[in-house]
Amino acid sequence: MPDDGVSPLDALLQVVRKVFEQRGKWPTRQYVQAVLDQDFSLDLDDALQAAPRALVYSTGTQEGSDVILTVAGLAAAGDSEDVQRFIEALRWCVAEQLGFRPADPGETEQLRLEAEQFRSEWASRGQSVTATEMDKLRAMLTTEGIYSSIGGEGDSWTVTLDRRSVYPYRDVQTTEDYLAVKGASTATPAPPVLELELPGRELPREVSSLQLGLDELPAKVREACAILFLHGHFAQGVLEAAKVMRDVLRQASGLDLDGDRLAGKALNPDNPLIVLGDLATETGRSRQRGVMLVAQGIFGAVRNPLAHHRIVLRPTEARQMVAMIAFVVEAVEARRMQPASAG
Repeated sequence: MPDDGVSPLDALLQVVRKVFEQRGKWPTRQYVQAVLDQDFSLDLDDALQAAPRALVYSTGTQEGSDVILTVAGLAAAGDSEDVQRFIEALRWCVAEQLGFRPADPGETEQLRLEAEQFRSEWASRGQSVTATEMDKLRAMLTTEGIYSSIGGEGDSWTVTLDRRSVYPYRDVQTTEDYLAVKGASTATPAPPVLELELPGRELPREVSSLQLGLDELPAKVREACAILFLHGHFAQGVLEAAKVMRDVLRQASGLDLDGDRLAGKALNPDNPLIVLGDLATETGRSRQRGVMLVAQGIFGAVRNPLAHHRIVLRPTEARQMVAMIAFVVEAVEARRMQPASAG
């Protein structure tokens, strides 16, 4: 039975927190919407619109986009244990950064902390930390921007620090201290384009065309990135558009692969699962190979770096990237059907 005694914000925080606690990862929009529908008779978009972005937000409008709680959101949801672990890790990051001095005065040097260093620090205090708890720490460091770049897989990740990302928190001792500093750092006026208000949930076509130059993109690519672009989140918008390209390739090919392997196996002109044109002609084979290489390039040079590093994109760079993504998406969606006799 739907729970009518819970506010939309509390319900949203509760659903996302539960998944995060259990899995160490953020739930998808599809999952959160299903739970809100069945347990609370609520619409996710309505709940997100009413919720402060300082607590909870979605990385995009696609079903596979993540719904994320900030540290403030986790604290509001009552997750004091994970938040306290984040504060401890932040204090170690600050201490490491303040004590860091490059070995060569004439060269730049990066300060990197391994996941194992965090785990060892807790172990020295008699605290054991599970793999899921380490996943949660990485997710919180990423969400809060406490890094210059962060990469690696599983429990072998590495965070690269810089002074700008941690120095503002040099006096933080408690959750309240952190939230006060974080609130002050996000209270500066936004650039004019960020002050545009969206009527309902959709980006107006005149705003898309005038401010973002996205009007000619395929609808699903535009929907994935437009609102994020409007609010200045250009890297995340490109990432969401790249997810659309991945999903289009998967759906059209029937493959459950990712990245370079997905593009190569789906579009390889020698034995394609997705046929883009007449492969009996040199032009058709050339185009098939070209689209494959563009897709592989997007995964390697755009999607992967943005997923693992904190990269600041200019609006023009982001538009160029989504234009390449749109090229692949349109080519695949206008494809010929694979002949039944093909392997």
